[in-house]
Amino acid sequence: MPRGTSSKLSLEANLKLTSEDKARKEITYTVDVKHPKDDILFAVSRPIQLTKSSRLNVSWRKLNETYPIGDQPDVSAGVPLELRELLGLLVNARGEIQKNPVLDPTLDTYGQLLGTTFGPQIAQGVDNLKSRGLNMTFSSFSDSDYHLFVAVSGEVPVYDDITSVHSVASVPVNDSYTVTSLVSEATDVDLRDAGTQYEDWVTARYLSLPATVPARVRALARQIIAQAGATNPYDEAKAIESYLRLNYKYTVTIAQPPSGMDRVDWFLFQSKEGYCEYYAGAMVVMLRSLGVPTRMASGYAPGTYDEATESFVVKESSAHTWPEVYFPGYGWVEFEPTPSQAVVSHDGLTIPPTVEPTPQASPGISPSPVDNSKRQNVDDQTSRGGFGGFISPTWNAPVALSVIALLVGFTLIFFTFFVPIMPWARRNSKCPMRLMSICTTRLPSAPSCRTTAP
Repeated sequence: MPRGTSSKLSLEANLKLTSEDKARKEITYTVDVKHPKDDILFAVSRPIQLTKSSRLNVSWRKLNETYPIGDQPDVSAGVPLELRELLGLLVNARGEIQKNPVLDPTLDTYGQLLGTTFGPQIAQGVDNLKSRGLNMTFSSFSDSDYHLFVAVSGEVPVYDDITSVHSVASVPVNDSYTVTSLVSEATDVDLRDAGTQYEDWVTARYLSLPATVPARVRALARQIIAQAGATNPYDEAKAIESYLRLNYKYTVTIAQPPSGMDRVDWFLFQSKEGYCEYYAGAMVVMLRSLGVPTRMASGYAPGTYDEATESFVVKESSAHTWPEVYFPGYGWVEFEPTPSQAVVSHDGLTIPPTVEPTPQASPGISPSPVDNSKRQNVDDQTSRGGFGGFISPTWNAPVALSVIALLVGFTLIFFTFFVPIMPWARRNSKCPMRLMSICTTRLPSAPSCRTTAP
């Protein structure tokens, strides 16, 4: 099966996924659905367990590794979850062979393994992995010990890059499910020190931009970080986030950009006003132009806390879109360039929504006309054309549209959870968090947050 695009994987109810991300804290909360959105399941940050059987959209990474089999199973961070059971069986089989070193010389290594009491389970594990596109080659040699190796090639899912969660069937009215998520507790110091050693699946999927992104958009990104003195991806993200919050007006009543004009360029240099998708789109495009992996998340901002039910009531008016930046070792971290929302703080402080900004001229960049004569037709590569002028063929556009279709303002869902202190939340025991419905490599063109500003 060809990889590179998100593919739905089945996750049984109550099965718990692992994560390689550092500085993450588990939270558990319940979602009570009043007005379903097809098969979409809502979750905070990085879901790892649901009480409802689900399907996950994830990224995939290439695997071409040789694993030595020792006395204990290898459960280190670099070993894919799918391999760990088989590696445990191989440890047991190797131990049995060591105790009985008289081996049939006509058998290859795999045949020797099948001859142990663990042989049937090993054969079944190998067959299951082959059905998932993983190929294995076994080798061994003996001296004073029995040395066993398994080489594995293929592609495996990246569970730390879940982009959406779906029910196996449409979600009914008044449905309820419980989710356990991992939320980031990484500090600004952690993120500054995270470095830029990105895995291939990160750069392949979350740095793509077409050549048609106007040069002055890229130039503005460089100008912002130069003036801020930013020398690492975290400070670059904070600089662009701050610039967008301070220099552009939040509004939900805007004219559409001229036909054929890049929307990020139009937002940054001409209209200087927009709603959340314009802010998030501009930040994603500018950060990607700097080589910082960034994605777009669509879902819901924190709703209203109801003291009577001890729940957060989330309505369609809370629909929101925001960017997330990838940091090696820490995973996806939220940022908030839209001034109508509180800043996502990574230092334990609360930064409230920004006072309505007055649009200003971009520093050092003259708003010269943009040559669109050579601009490619984005509709040729995606349905409905990507916001911000960048394209990624890995985005599943029909899912995006189903997620962000507007309702009529009734209560969509409400959910309850109690956690101590979130990195960006207000300092109290009832901390609001965003419900993510979908993340994407490109930006949807439908207005997912065209609602009254909070």
